[in-house]
Amino acid sequence: MSTLSLNPTPAPLRPVTSATAERSWLATLLGVALLLLAVGIALPVLALLGMSLWGSSGEFVGLAHFDAYARSPNVLSSLFNSVWLSALSASVCVLLAYGYAYALTQSCVRGARLFRAVALIPLLAPSLLMAISLIYLFGNQGLLKGALLGMPAYGPFGIVTGSVLWTFPHALLILSTALSTSDGRLIEAATTLGASRWRVFCQVTLPGSRYGLMISWIVVFVLVITDFGVPKVIGGNTQVLATDIYKQVIGQQNLPMGAVVALILLLPAALAFVAEQHLRARQSASLGVRSAPYQPQPHRVLDRALFAYCALIALALLGVLAVAVFASLANYWPYNLTPSFKNYDFDMMDGGGWASYGNSLRMAAGTAVLGSALSFLTAYLVEKPRHLAGARQVLNAIASVPMAVPGLALGLGYILFFNAGWNPLHGLYGSLTLMSVCTV
Repeated sequence: MSTLSLNPTPAPLRPVTSATAERSWLATLLGVALLLLAVGIALPVLALLGMSLWGSSGEFVGLAHFDAYARSPNVLSSLFNSVWLSALSASVCVLLAYGYAYALTQSCVRGARLFRAVALIPLLAPSLLMAISLIYLFGNQGLLKGALLGMPAYGPFGIVTGSVLWTFPHALLILSTALSTSDGRLIEAATTLGASRWRVFCQVTLPGSRYGLMISWIVVFVLVITDFGVPKVIGGNTQVLATDIYKQVIGQQNLPMGAVVALILLLPAALAFVAEQHLRARQSASLGVRSAPYQPQPHRVLDRALFAYCALIALALLGVLAVAVFASLANYWPYNLTPSFKNYDFDMMDGGGWASYGNSLRMAAGTAVLGSALSFLTAYLVEKPRHLAGARQVLNAIASVPMAVPGLALGLGYILFFNAGWNPLHGLYGSLTLMSVCTV
């Protein structure tokens, strides 16, 4: 008679397949990425919202801060100035950039590579530089102060001109892509049927690049309405929402009211971002898989005209940048223009001297490394896995939030969130690490 074993041999464990292991570590990475983006983006934005709804003593005040700001005498002026100056800047910038992009992609203009390189130089400079250069050109002691025929350089003219100069390469990149990806077969077919170059442009090229035009306009609009540098330097007495945040937070130490202004500034930026995302989806759907790139044919008159057009814009960009370089070397502007490097002796100036410059380089390096790693990880987790669709959509949504949040608003959110005493990450406040994370 057989006996039953009191300690039966356990069944062998089911081997973990490579697919299961891959899903496990992808889920772990997805969780880590969601946690990082929640701490770095979602929670600071929520802190900004919370500060606008609570009083300085911690009591809930609802929309009282919004009501107080709405009753201030300059709120409508700031909002109106922000919208119309941004709209005008976007319209002028896109109009100029479209002609430039058309010359680079749809013609045989000579020196196209050089023109493209020159147009992208403003990407390397902050918006402040363009505004400062305009002051040296058209300010009260500028080289061309009489060229404006009595119109002040400070105010709407300075804001629009400075904004157009520093956003020009952003619009150019979008429009160049839109024009270069258009289907060249349509243009060739229209030309074969006897359509003039102007008719081809109006009925084929322009409609084919309509999404690029709208997207570039929205991108420039968001960049201008959220920019602080240009209106602060050359805006004069023209009030905009971006400078209102600075006045409330730095000038009056009124964080709740600064949060209110930041949220108001967030509204048009967020609406523009949603519209831009919708247009990008429409543009992607309209691109044909079999589209053939257009090969432009030489046209002496048109190519020369476009060469002159590109040369004027390139000279304007280089001229503004050259004035900034020249002014930095001037011994004492505008009375002694003898070249000197004394302005580069940062140790003799306020603001930390060369230590500040070193901190800027370290912050930039940290931002580059951290931003590249986090961007790659987020893009990989959003696109590559074929499971956890809900979590990937949430990750993509959180990662897209900074595109609709002005830098000033996000920075204020970081102050409110990381400076809170209850936050275990409070020790990071004021560090280069946190500044790099916020910049990312």
